[in-house]
Amino acid sequence: MNPVEIPEEVRAAAEAVQIGLDQYFQAHAKARWEEFQLRHNLDDAQMQMIIYGRFTRIDQLEIYDLGLSVRGRNVLGRYGITTVRQLVNCTEEDLLEMRNFGVRCLDEVIFGLDRYGLKLKEADYGLPRTEAIMGGNDHGPDNNHDAG
Repeated sequence: MNPVEIPEEVRAAAEAVQIGLDQYFQAHAKARWEEFQLRHNLDDAQMQMIIYGRFTRIDQLEIYDLGLSVRGRNVLGRYGITTVRQLVNCTEEDLLEMRNFGVRCLDEVIFGLDRYGLKLKEADYGLPRTEAIMGGNDHGPDNNHDAG
């Protein structure tokens, strides 16, 4: 029996449909996870633990379990961060602002978390942070409303 030849334009159309379906299901799955997170009032760290199937184990992990250097553990401990749950709620910027916590310690943290499929919280560079940095006022030339 000879295999049926499928014209190239039919193959291309079928591939486009498959890509569309993949995108649809990815978006649908993401929406369902977000709904799940809201319904159960979970933070990002808890969601990561659930998604990677390590909820109970990671929930019990301490900083010591990440294999950090003595300096890294000591600095984090000095700032009251003793569990992985506390750590994953920090951004890279939060950690680098800690006294004696440098890039090498940050690399250790990122590597240690990656072993468990976790990562640090993403920095939020939205408008509220900008307003806080700028003091909430824009004194640019377009906002100069002097009467006169």
